[in-house]
Amino acid sequence: MQFNTKLPMRLRDAYASRHEPEAQRVIARATWALCAVIFFIALVASVVYGAWEFTRIPRGSDEGTVRAQTGFTRAQIETLLNTFDVRAEQFEARLRTPPAQDPS
Repeated sequence: MQFNTKLPMRLRDAYASRHEPEAQRVIARATWALCAVIFFIALVASVVYGAWEFTRIPRGSDEGTVRAQTGFTRAQIETLLNTFDVRAEQFEARLRTPPAQDPS
């Protein structure tokens, strides 16, 4: 495999004569190649970062983690069900009341 070692010299010469059509073609190809390389690097980096985020195991000290409660007592369940009933009654009451009239 042989690398093109004349590329920097060709780009320097093309930039020096950038108003010539032949030089513009060299500059355009180099620009598109640079854009393609940057896009490929960004694509690979985003895939690697996404894979890392989705496969890492959260630690216990991480903020924002929610731990499951071990269990409810009978009193806690009764209180929770009563609050649901109160909210349902409030919802029904608000549906039955007519909308407020515009005072203006």
